[in-house]
Amino acid sequence: MDSTHERQSHTLWQLNYASFFLAVLKTIGPLTLVCSVGFGLLQGWPGFNVTAFVTGLFLFGFLFGLFGILFLVFKVDARGSTYCKDPLMHLEPSEHDLSARDAAGALLGRVSSGTLRVVHVNVMQGKRGLMGALRLDHAKGSVWLSPYQWIGAWPGLRSESFHESIHYVEDPLFDALSRLAE
Repeated sequence: MDSTHERQSHTLWQLNYASFFLAVLKTIGPLTLVCSVGFGLLQGWPGFNVTAFVTGLFLFGFLFGLFGILFLVFKVDARGSTYCKDPLMHLEPSEHDLSARDAAGALLGRVSSGTLRVVHVNVMQGKRGLMGALRLDHAKGSVWLSPYQWIGAWPGLRSESFHESIHYVEDPLFDALSRLAE
């Protein structure tokens, strides 16, 4: 009887700001430019009105920028979206162990060997209050994890201050990691 278990790998993603900026330019730039040229031609027909063109750049850039950035934020923040994101790390949980690898596949740590720690933490989410989360401590730093549906604060723990983003994970992965937490 074969007792090997297939290890599932879960990828944590981080936003690539350069890709996001280029996506914003790609989304709003051409449309703003075309509408501004049309506005400049309309105001100065049969010639071209440069003042109207510059005014159109600001006006259409602002309007399309608002809606374009809002569209991109929703697209990037959608559950499971990898748009404009780079892999941060791969988690491979099993029943009694967890290993973490960086995007290139190099081992960052393993719970069983003591090079990776999973810790219950409470984090302050602005005005929303205190919420429970997990912190993965590995050789290159720490990563904070939370389920999509926030959970209440862990009793008896103080709030941690952190300056990184929280990575949201699916409930089954969070539950598996929570069972390994100290």
